[in-house]
Amino acid sequence: MNKLNDDILENIYKNISTKRSKTIVNYIAMLMALARDHELNEDDLINWIHSKLSAIGYFQEKNRLFTQNKLDEFVVEFIEGRALLYDDINITETKQNEYVISSKLWYKKNPPESFFYFGIDPEDFSNYAQKLAQINAEKLGISINFSKDQANDNEIAHIQLSKKWSLSEELTVTQPSSKDFSWLTCFFNEHWGGTTMVSKGTTYNVLNENIMLAKRGDTIVGILVYKIFKEEAEILTLEALEKYHGVGSKLLFELEQHLKTQNIQSINLITSNDNLNAIRFYQRKGYSFKNIYIGAIDKARMLKPTIPSIGNYGINVKDELEFEKRLIR
Repeated sequence: MNKLNDDILENIYKNISTKRSKTIVNYIAMLMALARDHELNEDDLINWIHSKLSAIGYFQEKNRLFTQNKLDEFVVEFIEGRALLYDDINITETKQNEYVISSKLWYKKNPPESFFYFGIDPEDFSNYAQKLAQINAEKLGISINFSKDQANDNEIAHIQLSKKWSLSEELTVTQPSSKDFSWLTCFFNEHWGGTTMVSKGTTYNVLNENIMLAKRGDTIVGILVYKIFKEEAEILTLEALEKYHGVGSKLLFELEQHLKTQNIQSINLITSNDNLNAIRFYQRKGYSFKNIYIGAIDKARMLKPTIPSIGNYGINVKDELEFEKRLIR
């Protein structure tokens, strides 16, 4: 009996990799079929997945955990994921700090049963997996381009740091140009649902306030909007598009130095109760907790209905937290 058990286990483990791959592919195919039944295409499904991941702060946390060897660490994770779905994975590194990874598409010649049961075309599955990987990577500052080796049924991934996130160019802080305002309008419309914001019950159009931009070359990688009230200033928003590379710190430092020359006594800012990254960031920069306005965002939502009710890490967005830093003592 023990010998029989050993033989069974040996046979199971010998084929477990293939079975695991087929099981994962089957579940992905079923997810695609479910989306189609609800009149969603593959792009809609990808957008839904990323909206959920963004809402819980997944990409922020991933970027925080990456070290200076970001590309290498991403490639390791990419290969680990590929190993669950593909065969015969090979990797090379080019002189341009680019990785080229080839994987054999076993499911095109031997599609799993779910493709037939749920009407999933192997090409649609491949395109979906590629798009999902590309958008995941883009959120992390990585660029992936796919090509195919039809003769060998191989999928080739070219992976490198995204050019728009390249750290090779010096970080500078400038005032926005007329061209930048068009970009800013699109940015706030896309990410905020408009160019207005509500702080302590007051509505502001951020494009009409003081703006500082962080740039690498011609690419905007950070935005700071502020307003001056006599002897104090309020930061209305600080957006670092290039995470964890000193963009927010650079903008904040430049603002503080500028305000000191204007004899501004202090800086205040409001953030929401879900913005844990901002709460940590500002305290590390010498800002102190000043006030909490219970239910303020619930009231602000009446003025701006596009304010989400669920924020980072799945936290209900409802309260405003106020921080302050004294510039001149």
